[in-house]
Amino acid sequence: TGAYRPWARDAIASHTDWVNLGQCCLSPGSRQSYTGAWLFRPYGAELQLRSLTLKSAEVAGCKSVSGTVTLTAPAPAAGVVVTLGDTLAAATAPASVKLLEGAPSKNFTVKTVAVDARQSGTVSATLGSTTLSQPLALRPMGMLSVSLTPTKVVGTQPVAGTAKLECKAGPGP
Repeated sequence: TGAYRPWARDAIASHTDWVNLGQCCLSPGSRQSYTGAWLFRPYGAELQLRSLTLKSAEVAGCKSVSGTVTLTAPAPAAGVVVTLGDTLAAATAPASVKLLEGAPSKNFTVKTVAVDARQSGTVSATLGSTTLSQPLALRPMGMLSVSLTPTKVVGTQPVAGTAKLECKAGPGP
């Protein structure tokens, strides 16, 4: 009856034209009945993960480490969600990050807790069928500084010492 016409829209940001399928794809006078048309275009070669980087490959188990995911092109109008994960028991990466329209990259933070033994694993980012990984090692916290007061002493005079850790004391000695 002409009351409903099938339409399609390309979801890639650089292609914004609406196409009337009745005008482009159906012959005049055809009696096909459509209630809608669904077209799907995966991210494919036009939008993929370019890189996953971590600011450091090793941190004390009580420190956070920042990371960045970068796309091959800026995010489309609807944005893009990149799934994150990690394989370390003492680390927590956010479940995902959303890159808003036009953003080529997004920063995130992997939080860790104190460890009493070294842990090694990976942080990963996934978009579509592409998964990138970076190694991350957590080590037990160490000394940040040691100070003595006074710094010069004669004979058996007392000296006060202060030891500062990288973080608040964690598990173990």
